[in-house]
Amino acid sequence: MRLGMSMLVLVALGWGFTWPVVRYLLSEFAPITMRALMCLVAIAGLGLTAIAHGDSLRIARRHWGSLAAASFLNMTVWILGTTYGVALLSASEAVILAYTTPVWVAIIAWPVLGERPTGRRLLALALGLAGVFLVMAGRDGAGPATTATGAEADFMLRLIGGAATITGSIGFALGTVLTKRARWNIGVVSATFWQTLIGTVPVAILAPIIEHQPLGPVSLTAWLVLAAQGLIGLCGCYLLWFRALTILPAGVQSIGSLMVPVFGVLISAVWLAEPITLAKLAALGLTLAGVALAARS
Repeated sequence: MRLGMSMLVLVALGWGFTWPVVRYLLSEFAPITMRALMCLVAIAGLGLTAIAHGDSLRIARRHWGSLAAASFLNMTVWILGTTYGVALLSASEAVILAYTTPVWVAIIAWPVLGERPTGRRLLALALGLAGVFLVMAGRDGAGPATTATGAEADFMLRLIGGAATITGSIGFALGTVLTKRARWNIGVVSATFWQTLIGTVPVAILAPIIEHQPLGPVSLTAWLVLAAQGLIGLCGCYLLWFRALTILPAGVQSIGSLMVPVFGVLISAVWLAEPITLAKLAALGLTLAGVALAARS
């Protein structure tokens, strides 16, 4: 039990670091290019891990459709939505919005899995939406510089960033529900490898089409941070996450979801000097309460 909890804390810490890391990397990389390169590092790590453990990467032909759909939602939509979210919001705001995923899972499970929403799930949705409202209504000055264009343009950018992040969160929630319904009969490492690979393909195709970023001026520090994030924040954390779930009861998965935004807000405050305002604390409390209720329902 202690080993599993230690793994869960390390995963939450690693995923909490993701948000300020992405915010930092956006100072040198274009958004889609940065995430595509990061995922390519993770794919290499996951593939080598599968080979080292002797896991088969074969998938039955009948599973490719559901695997592709889940990969698009779990990876492509999540990557694009959250990346543009953290580009237009502060890292701490984006992580609060992104980890409303369990709330959306509880709602999506009704039409997809036939699980009718209980009073607890509806309350979870209300709390989550209240937290979203507080994030969008607040302003901590850590987002993009928009003073020259006025408050209206600033609000529109925040609205787009919030909508992008929520879209990524809902996409991941739907992908989670589809994954729960699917039966791929493959190992965890192989499933993670294929979802990351398939989900990264559209991102990698989009990057050179819409960004045209020269990589020569990127600093060595940025390259090292990107590689570390791909290997540790994506590949390593996913492997630890699924390993922890084989040791701990399934209910502790919600603990990991609850810890990530807490770590994300605290790390962003220390590393990026993003202020921890009362509105942000209230939004964090409401979304965590909603996530906790959704996970228990």
